Amino acid sequence: MTYRSLYDFVELKKKFQVYEGTLNYMLTDIIKILEKKNKTIHDYSTLTFQTPRIIRALIDYKNKNPNDKKILTLLRNGIDVALKIYKQYDNPKIKNEILKVTSSPH
Repeated sequence: MTYRSLYDFVELKKKFQVYEGTLNYMLTDIIKILEKKNKTIHDYSTLTFQTPRIIRALIDYKNKNPNDKKILTLLRNGIDVALKIYKQYDNPKIKNEILKVTSSPH
């Protein structure tokens, strides 16, 4: 199987580059898209731009809460989920991995 990057499907519009929201909102948005059988260009664009924000949100949380004992596990899970989304963006089972991160801080 040939790897196809999510960037092959995206709309490069400013609306995807500007974002304000919680980690849980991002994860919910991503789960909804992964559950779809037929994704639109808009869906692929959302996956492309939302996925790195998972990691950014967790790093922001780590910086604000350096003594949180669970942050390293959350970071590992977040990075793992982000990589899986990029590599398997049409695999609806990834939502189960995302659910592990949803218990993370906002």
